Amino acid sequence: MALGEIITLAGVIVVAIALVLSWRRNGSRQAARDQEYEARRVKRAASIENRIGNVEKKLDDPRTGLGSIKQGVEDQKVHCSGVVAGFAERLKNLEGG
Repeated sequence: MALGEIITLAGVIVVAIALVLSWRRNGSRQAARDQEYEARRVKRAASIENRIGNVEKKLDDPRTGLGSIKQGVEDQKVHCSGVVAGFAERLKNLEGG
């Protein structure tokens, strides 16, 4: 083996060792990043679930949200039926009188 071949072979070995060490380092860092990402995703999902639960509670509350709108519509329906019934009585009185 000539000196040039020995130097080339040593260079290839150094590059191969550097590549293997780089793969290992990047792999362990990627695993740490994946664990961090998963922890953030779980925390974000719990936060979203909490927000959805709070919105549902507000919507179902009879004093606010859809509960109050529903109550307002019911009150308006009762009022309108009372007004319409009053007009029907007046018209019957006018027709009969």
